Amino acid sequence: MPSFRSHVVYWVTKAVVKIFYNPQWPIERLRKQFIISIKLIPQRKAGTVKYDTIAGIKSLWITPDVLKTDGVVLYFHGGGYAVCSIDTHTKMCSIMARESGTKFLLVDYRLAPENVYPACLDDALSAYQWLLNNGYPADKILIGGDSAGGGLTVSAILAARERGLPLPKAAFCLSPWLDLTSSGTSYQTNRGKEAYIDYESIRRWSEFYAKKELHEMPFVSPLFGDLKGLPPMLLQVGNTEILQSDSENFAEKAKKAGVDITLEVWPNMIHVWQMWTGILPEANQAIVRIGEFVREKLKS
Repeated sequence: MPSFRSHVVYWVTKAVVKIFYNPQWPIERLRKQFIISIKLIPQRKAGTVKYDTIAGIKSLWITPDVLKTDGVVLYFHGGGYAVCSIDTHTKMCSIMARESGTKFLLVDYRLAPENVYPACLDDALSAYQWLLNNGYPADKILIGGDSAGGGLTVSAILAARERGLPLPKAAFCLSPWLDLTSSGTSYQTNRGKEAYIDYESIRRWSEFYAKKELHEMPFVSPLFGDLKGLPPMLLQVGNTEILQSDSENFAEKAKKAGVDITLEVWPNMIHVWQMWTGILPEANQAIVRIGEFVREKLKS
């Protein structure tokens, strides 16, 4: 049963977004607004944070105080491929690093609309290749991401397979954006329920990132890819999200392709509710689950 706090967060988020957010604002204003909104979520960092440059890309290492594995999680932040950064996601990822006992590497991939597809995918693959070349074999690497970063997670794995690279040990996606065509039923059935992102923003950001005629390409919308041979995956999504169908349709297709995939649909949860760690019991529980998944895969 959803907690009382989850209901408060849901309705407060819905009200704040309605008042202080306009999907038609210029991209720079949207970026500033997202930074402000995420900073308003009270969170505590854990572990040690260090900036670096990986494959020519501004990056961030998060090392938990207690390491329980010798692997690494390559993490891609969300934001519709157009907003957010490694700085907006540092706090949440530091808690995931603590719970998993594993280092996290966040990369500031190039954003749309200034940098369209395949710029961010190229950055993601460059970071993954760097890890492979610098002491991290594929079976010591997990890839994870939220929202657009969840889509980028799967796209990067599909692209790595095409290039003949060894695939990561496993992957996890939080509220992933896997279908830029918006073909799933939840894009309509959850339009009135969604508290955080709206249909108009999704359509606008999809065209920021790639031309409409590219939206069915597997590296843009991994839902349409060949999923055979993908590593084990964990997907978490809320049942009020317009992106709910992305995860459900992807999980169904992945299972048919023989992928070891776990789909968790959480009741009354908003888009990337894991950001509310320390406030929402469900955020804490979800991150504990992610930590268990990471440790399990890296130790096996």
